[in-house]
Amino acid sequence: MDIVLVHGSYHGAWCWDLLTPELENRGHRVAAVELPVSDPTAGAATYAEVIVDAIDWATEPVLVGHSMEVLSSRSWLPGDRCAGWCSSPHSCEFRG
Repeated sequence: MDIVLVHGSYHGAWCWDLLTPELENRGHRVAAVELPVSDPTAGAATYAEVIVDAIDWATEPVLVGHSMEVLSSRSWLPGDRCAGWCSSPHSCEFRG
């Protein structure tokens, strides 16, 4: 399974450093996205573009968004192209 990890405010892709190898050891392909959080002009639409560009759309990835990143991942991304969404630490949904 492909898993895309998206950090929240005041974080970076580094926040997934401990989780990424655990998922990879279980056979998953993992991409930890680095959002332009230091760019004050970047908003949800810009974040969504960065996330979309990081995804291998040949598969149906599971997208994990932490904290505020749920805004971009749920509101702007094509949900019909993802196998599931997890909004850490809140909830997960998977398409059947």
